[in-house]
Order: sequence, then structure tokens, then C-alpha cells
Amino acid sequence: MLTLVEKLQRKPERVRKQIALFFAGSVTGIIVIFWLVSWAQTEPSLEAVATEEQEQGPFEALTHGLGSFFSDTGDMIVAAAQEFRAPQETVTEVTPEVTAEAESGEVSDY
Repeated sequence: MLTLVEKLQRKPERVRKQIALFFAGSVTGIIVIFWLVSWAQTEPSLEAVATEEQEQGPFEALTHGLGSFFSDTGDMIVAAAQEFRAPQETVTEVTPEVTAEAESGEVSDY
């Protein structure tokens, strides 16, 4: 495998791009062929067709999902804004703790 890579590295850039394009196109073509064959093999039954009409399509599911996402996000933003607007409790009296060092006047610097 390394010798193949080394051989490709020695080729001109134009040739390397052609080989890459051919390889990518071939892999994509094989995937499309497998997809088409599997798609042609799956014939929907009458029950599947009846239930498919009742189910949401992909576009409806996407719009429903995005709508609920934005709705939930909006609710969270409104709740956060209400928390910030709410009156906060005020502390009426603050009593500092007095240590023995502070009473004696010996305050050490850290």
C-alpha cells in the first residue's frame, strides 16, 4: 500500500487530481447503485401505505421539531429574564466576624 502511495506522490498534480476524481466518482456510483437496488426491492404493502398516510412526513417532522426547539428556548429566555427582573432580597444588617487577631490589632498580611 505504501508503494502505491509513493507512486501516486511522484505523479504530476494534474494526474493525481484525475485519479482522485475517478476514485471518488466510482465510490459514489457504487453507493448510488446499492441505494437504487435496495429502493427498488422494497415494495410497500397496503398496510404500510395506509399507515404512511397517517404519519408525518420528514418536512412536517422537521418543522415540528424546530418549532418546539424555538418554543422551549423562548420559554427559557423568558424565565431567565424574569429571574433577573425579580426584586432581590436586601441584607439589612451585616456583622463582620471579629477574630482574636483583629481585636489585638495584630493583622497578618498573607
